[in-house]
Amino acid sequence: MDDMKQFSQEEVEDLIKRFDIAVPFNKIIVTLNVYEDENGLISSEDGLDAEQYVIAAGPRSYLEEGTKVALDIEKLLVKSTLPEDQYQQTTSLQIKTVEFEGYKFGLIDDSKVEYFYK
Repeated sequence: MDDMKQFSQEEVEDLIKRFDIAVPFNKIIVTLNVYEDENGLISSEDGLDAEQYVIAAGPRSYLEEGTKVALDIEKLLVKSTLPEDQYQQTTSLQIKTVEFEGYKFGLIDDSKVEYFYK
């Protein structure tokens, strides 16, 4: 599986035509693009890019398939305690994933979107 695929606008438009997963209510499925360095190399150390593309949108979502959005990363962070030390907390990104054609996509509520492009 190639989890690190960077999806462009053109690839997203083609993917939407084949995508056969529907979501309920105000849920959306988004790409999980990560930051690229100045040479175009993908770096998982930098983390999830805030700007993503909507692949599928539920019937009550205000977003449409193909829309470029900026995720509110802070709303996706979850604090938890470390098992070996209950007094020490860690913060991690928590996103449910959906797999399609060997790639992972994020399943989130549209309330986790900070803004979108028209």
